Amino acid sequence: MIKELTAILGLLVILAACGCVEKGSDLDKNIQNLKDTDSSVRLQAAKDLAKTIDAKTASIDPKAIDPLIEVLKTDENSSVREQAAHDLAFTEDTKVVDPLIQALKDENSDVRAQATSSLAGFDDPRVFYALIQALKDNSADVRVDAASGLGVVGDLRAIDPLIQALNDENSSVRESAALSLGVFKDPRAVDHLIQALKDKDAEVRISAAMSLGNLGDKKAVEPLTAVLNDENSVVRDKATQSLKELGYAA
Repeated sequence: MIKELTAILGLLVILAACGCVEKGSDLDKNIQNLKDTDSSVRLQAAKDLAKTIDAKTASIDPKAIDPLIEVLKTDENSSVREQAAHDLAFTEDTKVVDPLIQALKDENSDVRAQATSSLAGFDDPRVFYALIQALKDNSADVRVDAASGLGVVGDLRAIDPLIQALNDENSSVRESAALSLGVFKDPRAVDHLIQALKDKDAEVRISAAMSLGNLGDKKAVEPLTAVLNDENSVVRDKATQSLKELGYAA
């Protein structure tokens, strides 16, 4: 009995030395604090759980998944729900996909935007359809994340919706759509990106110039050459770079 107790104490000493006991207790404490009556405590607990993400696997502790899903579904504080949506991006467990999709209906646009961003990291057929719907959200922030996410997902069915997003009233959405279209390298986007070189917003013109270089279509050479006279120096630089990628020295 004494030998067994000695062995157990020795193991506890080793665990304490490597921080395992402390980390485990902190994890349990943070999970418990997600149920606290004080929203500031719940928010801090969700933020602290994000700090437990394993640097090697980029994954949050599996024990935290279900409690975070519950928070995302039921917490009355939108900031806490938003943080939960953020934390749930750091897992490969696809059981979080449905809760994140449901969060796209959240009354708070910041929660919807974070859920949209988190969904983009999952290789799941449900994600594409969810992002297409998010591209129609009344919040520009959500539409921006949806356009970016569609570029990450890489489904060619996103080409036409992204082309339509080049006409969005919000310049950040147009910028995001232009960048994502460059990822696909689909010829359907060329003419629309050429048109985007004339956008009133410089960031959109920058994104369009970069994507045209990625697409590799010689049709873009003349429009990119014309952009070398753009009033914005970054636009001119990106056009020069894309022309080089197309085999033409500016």
